[in-house]
Amino acid sequence: MSKTATTSESALSQPLTQYASNLMEGKRIRVRPAQEGDYGILAEWWNEPEALIFLSPQMVVAGAQSVEEQFRGWSKNDTPSSLGYCIEDTTTSSLVGHVTLWGIHPVIRSATLGILLGPNDVEKGMGTEAVALMLRIAFMELGLNKVELNVWEYNERAIHVYQKLGFVLEGTQRAACFHAGRYWANHCMGMLRDEYLTMHSDDVRIARL
Repeated sequence: MSKTATTSESALSQPLTQYASNLMEGKRIRVRPAQEGDYGILAEWWNEPEALIFLSPQMVVAGAQSVEEQFRGWSKNDTPSSLGYCIEDTTTSSLVGHVTLWGIHPVIRSATLGILLGPNDVEKGMGTEAVALMLRIAFMELGLNKVELNVWEYNERAIHVYQKLGFVLEGTQRAACFHAGRYWANHCMGMLRDEYLTMHSDDVRIARL
């Protein structure tokens, strides 16, 4: 093998190796496949009133078994239509939450993002990191062209995070849920691959190798 060929391979392999090592892990959290012991915890978090009001159009507590099956379905990762991971604290290795891309369309190349955090890990930046990791996976590994999400108008903290990450408000569904004696709107937000790459020059360089 020539010296030129060796140098060329190194120029390709080194940035790709670094890219791969950072794909599933941020500064405070990593994403990993779900384990059987996670599902009961996730179901408990889902049904807590403080979480449910941000997740569901109605405050209806579902049976733990059905919620666990919902998370199992999101976490199988055995079809091209969805991808789901548990979120884990890199320091303690404790479960932090769950994040998923579901409804992946094979032609439009779009998916809907959903995230759940445990009650002790909100407002710590962990959700922001988890969404950022899933956006990178969506655009750099799954070849998606768009990631979209839905958020209730009163979830102001989440809206701020999504805007900070680059999501754009695409539309509003009026009177989409009913809580506390009144109707609330649902905001539809989205991000295109080109918009993501505009904000991530390192990934642009990787994509051009």
